[in-house]
Amino acid sequence: MKYYSKIIAISIFLFLFSFDLLADSPITSTDFYTAYSDVAMVNTAKSSGKITEEISNYLLSKDNDIDMKMAVINALSWDFDGKKNAEIFTTFLLKKYEQTDKINYDKMSSEDLCCLGYLTAMDNYFVVDEALKILNIAKNKNQKSYTIAIITAIVEAQKAMDTDWCRVWKVCETVQNNKKLKKDIRDDAIKVIFDYVVLYKESCK
Repeated sequence: MKYYSKIIAISIFLFLFSFDLLADSPITSTDFYTAYSDVAMVNTAKSSGKITEEISNYLLSKDNDIDMKMAVINALSWDFDGKKNAEIFTTFLLKKYEQTDKINYDKMSSEDLCCLGYLTAMDNYFVVDEALKILNIAKNKNQKSYTIAIITAIVEAQKAMDTDWCRVWKVCETVQNNKKLKKDIRDDAIKVIFDYVVLYKESCK
């Protein structure tokens, strides 16, 4: 009886440990929206957790800065079982770009692409290939934005978690060291991101 009790206890421990590992990652552990608590839409997104027409309009508006848009998406957060915010957002994108059923990435602005890519990554952080594809298009369209570069790096770091923990640090460090980028994001947000990813720096030794 004691033997089986130990087996059950070990099984429960391993399950909880694996869950912690899945929940501890670049996408799930960089809550930089906290640096934007003064932005009303960030607080709205945090309370909702689900994208709405109001939030979509905010993300698609040229009047709002890219870092605040990313903070809104970050505040929408993630779920272990997945979300469908990117799918909902796509319906508004189709309307904006007067497209019918499939998004044409070439016609989209870098900011709209970054919103879609980051939402896609937050919705399913276990599989980020499509999100990376979209974000890299956004980054190529705007090679000066620190915000777009660091969001892309976070998602690249997420993918690297599977194979190379050193790369988790390296892809973000490359953005931080790129002096050609326009730092269009708050320093406190950058601190939140790097307070987490720096933990992987020791894997490069």
